[in-house]
Amino acid sequence: MEAVKLEEKIDIAACWHEIRSLMWSYAGIVRSNRRLERAKHRLELIKAEINEDYWRFIPTKDLLELRNIHAVAELIIECALSRRESRGLHYSIDYPETDDVHFKHDTVI
Repeated sequence: MEAVKLEEKIDIAACWHEIRSLMWSYAGIVRSNRRLERAKHRLELIKAEINEDYWRFIPTKDLLELRNIHAVAELIIECALSRRESRGLHYSIDYPETDDVHFKHDTVI
């Protein structure tokens, strides 16, 4: 299939808003594993939509920015799920204590 201009095939503003909202609601300052897993699942669904349009249509600056925003959201969720403690501004209701022995270092992904 030949690529065509991306016009109204994907509502980039709606996807951007959805990512922003789910990150605020599920991966904000107060976190839980359950909410982080829900965010991860929703991001997987959004990723499928973004990738479908990325490969079917001529990419625009807005679509590329949406892909980047999505990638950052995925990294935030991955890091948050791997950290089994509360540290700094972020508080996990599943892990309320700070754990300097296991987590007082930079996160490497």
